[in-house]
Amino acid sequence: MKPNFSPGEFYLVKRNFNPYLFERFDIVVMHCHIHNSIHLKRIVGISKEKISYKKGILYINGEKILEKNVTHNKKINISIILGENEYFVMSDNRENYNFNCDSFNTGPVKVDHVLGKVIT
Repeated sequence: MKPNFSPGEFYLVKRNFNPYLFERFDIVVMHCHIHNSIHLKRIVGISKEKISYKKGILYINGEKILEKNVTHNKKINISIILGENEYFVMSDNRENYNFNCDSFNTGPVKVDHVLGKVIT
């Protein structure tokens, strides 16, 4: 999650929560079912939204979203419509093409795979 979080840093995670109340850009701890591992990711898309990422620009329902403190990757192109109870999650360091458990690689994240919200 560089540049916002670095390896070895500590952060607080709220585990008693309603996972249906997450908002866009919340940072969450999630279980990646593909790699059976835990990751820190940013929610950029919420249920039933159309998410597009083209030439380093994020679009939600066709609207360009300006993001702060994120490194972009202009080689990635994706477009997806989220289903019910799904999130689209991304790392803040998108220059690194190894998107370990980002929705680019693993698809949308089900609500029940979100373990907690990072308190900043």
